[in-house]
Amino acid sequence: MLKGKDSKTIEWINDIVIIILGCFIYSISINCFTDPNNISPGGVIGIGQLIEDITNGMIPKGMFGLLLNFPIFIWAFIELNWRGLIKNLFATVALNVVVDITSLAGKFSILPLPEYKGDMMIAAILAGVTGGIGLGIIFVRGAATGGTDLLATLAKIHIPHMPVGKILLFIDGTIVGVSAFVYSIGSSDPYAIINGATYAAILIFIMSKVIDAMMYGSSKGTGRIMFIVSKKSEEISKRIMNELNRGVTALKSRGAYTSEDGEMLLSALKKQEVHKAYDIIKEVDDKAFVIVGDAGEISGNGFKEFDKELERSGLFKKILKKER
Repeated sequence: MLKGKDSKTIEWINDIVIIILGCFIYSISINCFTDPNNISPGGVIGIGQLIEDITNGMIPKGMFGLLLNFPIFIWAFIELNWRGLIKNLFATVALNVVVDITSLAGKFSILPLPEYKGDMMIAAILAGVTGGIGLGIIFVRGAATGGTDLLATLAKIHIPHMPVGKILLFIDGTIVGVSAFVYSIGSSDPYAIINGATYAAILIFIMSKVIDAMMYGSSKGTGRIMFIVSKKSEEISKRIMNELNRGVTALKSRGAYTSEDGEMLLSALKKQEVHKAYDIIKEVDDKAFVIVGDAGEISGNGFKEFDKELERSGLFKKILKKER
């Protein structure tokens, strides 16, 4: 059994391979569906796509995306814990590089990535599904792709009264609106701007739903409850808290057959974190007894947000303040 550095090295290799796979699937969304049909996917890659089209390919979308992400990550390294950004930085670089490589490979017929130029609604749907699958794979491995998501998170630090979702909606809405306007220039269709923005909104909506389904199941609040019985419960709980950043509750237990007193650990996890928790348990105590169950809904820190009425009442802010 691999332990310590060997186990972590293999996990990192697995993460890298799977993240690159997610980047490749996302690049299909961009190069096969959004770019050929002038539909903005939003985000930094949406700006890059627009710039590439305006410059007739002189400035590749991925390269421009990297340039835009560079100052965002510098800001993030200043504001946040730099150790937690390494995987995100890799995913961001990989995504933009893979998008450009697959674009060039498609143009030179190295890869069979045909551009779909049919029905715009079908293009938006297919772009949303493939893009959601690609980003979902990346997010499941605990990485993110920087861009407007990271920018909105950083902006939240200095605009605490503004929800991250609204900041992100404003940024991406502006990108989609500007892209729809630029793409409509020279079009004979008087509704070209509205159509372009609508298809982009459909794409982003579908993409978000696919990502949520991959990460959390059919409901954003769902997750897993893990019960762990082990003689090494203290070590297991510390590793889950430190490595997964999840809370663990130690419950007093008594074996009915053995009449021995002990502890049973209870931890609420996201769907994609269960396998990581299993790895930790197996490394510490391969004889541990584990039960994993579905949680219909989990609310609170790290999971589904509390009810909006609770947030408006000011109680939500008090809870967060106590936790910090």
